[in-house]
Amino acid sequence: MDVDQEAAEAAALLHVPVSRPAHDALIAAAAVVHRLVVATRNGKDFAPWGIVIENPWEPKG
Repeated sequence: MDVDQEAAEAAALLHVPVSRPAHDALIAAAAVVHRLVVATRNGKDFAPWGIVIENPWEPKG
């Protein structure tokens, strides 16, 4: 997925007030802007942003 202008601007806002890794901010911003779910084993890095996270490696229970 390309990072469009809207996602790039949203990513910049995610860095305020606490700076986080740029690649995480871009992924999170794209998820917010395009209403996507982030599939990751590393949910703790995305949880502070309040986006929907799915860990496909974790058993459903």
